[in-house]
Amino acid sequence: MNPEVPTPVQDLGRELEFYRREYNDLGARVLRLQEEQSRAFREARRSRTVARLIREAYKLVDRTSSIDEVGALMLKIVVDNTICDRAAILKRAPDRERFIVTHTLGFGEEDPPDELVLPSPPSFYYTTSATRMEEPPARDLVRILRLPYLLWAFETESEYALIIGNRSEGNVNRPFEAGDRELIEGALSVYVDIVYRKRTEEDLRAAKREAESARAAQAAFLASLSHDLRTPLNAIIGFSEVIRDQLLGPDTQEKYREYATHIHESGTHLLSLINDILDLSKLEKQGSIPLQEEPFEIADVVHQALKDALPAAQEKGIAVEVSVPDQMPLLLAAPHTAGHRQPVEQRDQVHAERRQGGASHLRRRRTRPRHRGFRYRDRHGER
Repeated sequence: MNPEVPTPVQDLGRELEFYRREYNDLGARVLRLQEEQSRAFREARRSRTVARLIREAYKLVDRTSSIDEVGALMLKIVVDNTICDRAAILKRAPDRERFIVTHTLGFGEEDPPDELVLPSPPSFYYTTSATRMEEPPARDLVRILRLPYLLWAFETESEYALIIGNRSEGNVNRPFEAGDRELIEGALSVYVDIVYRKRTEEDLRAAKREAESARAAQAAFLASLSHDLRTPLNAIIGFSEVIRDQLLGPDTQEKYREYATHIHESGTHLLSLINDILDLSKLEKQGSIPLQEEPFEIADVVHQALKDALPAAQEKGIAVEVSVPDQMPLLLAAPHTAGHRQPVEQRDQVHAERRQGGASHLRRRRTRPRHRGFRYRDRHGER
């Protein structure tokens, strides 16, 4: 038999080898197709999970009233959509060496950690069965959830971090992979955005309360200002009418000169009130203005209040009596503050409540040790 001529057995062996190679190549192509199909399925599932997570998370904007509620509900949405065992939200501490655990979910009766020392946090990290757990950062991150399989994301701008974990790798809890970065970073980004919105809402509410308080203070100031402006204006108008109409007769020049003095003093007081308004405008711009305290005689303030009140009192037929002890000590106060204004306010209150006729008595008295005040008395009693 010629050795160079192939036998049927040799032909069959070559054909078998050929088909074996074809079979292996076909199996490899099938495996690659299955892997690509599995990868596409995982990416599609991941995209659906991210979309569903984002959709449900943004509903928290209207469902919650505080930032603390957002964190707890956000973790529930993350756990439900990623089918993980535990999750936590962390905030980097001011010392930048630690993370404070703000919210946790899945610990049950086990006490979750309060903080984690992590000076150099990764922006993204995950562990699998092939990860060396004794090396950082796996060694440090495992201490948060106390689970071996983790998915971590950290946002440097907001300094918030999100971590989820599983007890095992299997059909339900599939292994984490690099493609899950979109999932964990998307969830963290949504949470940070909602927190920012809530914080902005709280700031707006606080600004609204401050604005309302400022408007109320402005309204009270304007009410008080109109009261203070009317007092000297009434005195000016009243005394000028007496002089104009010569109500006291043509030959009472001395009395008219006294009334002219009252007009001048009331005009000076009115000017000081306008200066106070200008000081208020300066206060709004500068934040503070120095008070110039001056000593004053309380008797002078009381008698000035009486002079301003005379026209209105005479018109209503009210007899006003003032009682101030002699040798009163000098008082120290800024012009037109409470010390100066109290007798004027008491006087105006008397005239506002008195009808035609009657009498009112304004007197200085000690109300309690180291305190002095003014009281007025009429037929209704002392006030």
